[in-house]
Amino acid sequence: MFMTLLSAAGADACNHKTYKIDFCGQDYAYAQKVESQKSKAESKDPWLSERGLMPARAERKAGEQVVIYFVMIATDTDYRFILDGVEVRPDYESSIGYIFRFTMPEHDVTLRCLQRNSMREIPEPWE
Repeated sequence: MFMTLLSAAGADACNHKTYKIDFCGQDYAYAQKVESQKSKAESKDPWLSERGLMPARAERKAGEQVVIYFVMIATDTDYRFILDGVEVRPDYESSIGYIFRFTMPEHDVTLRCLQRNSMREIPEPWE
């Protein structure tokens, strides 16, 4: 299911301007499906390549259907995700990680991951 972020003109706008996804310094943790054989060859991460993934592009066109994966999963960690100030619950696939699907609005968006160690008797605060 795609999430729709608020946009003045909507997803069907004919806007060719690009906007950015701010991964809050965690760019390394996000991936997307390989777009072409050239991009597959350029991927330097064997784990991503084996799964048909490449590092996620931050620049997107308004109205573009965005599908990105959070792949840096630790078994002893709880995760919360904030997309443009709203907590979201992405889908999860055990072989890849969390899956985000949304339509790129006509503005930059921020995707933030909060995490904490879940193996402590008293859980740590969200970081």
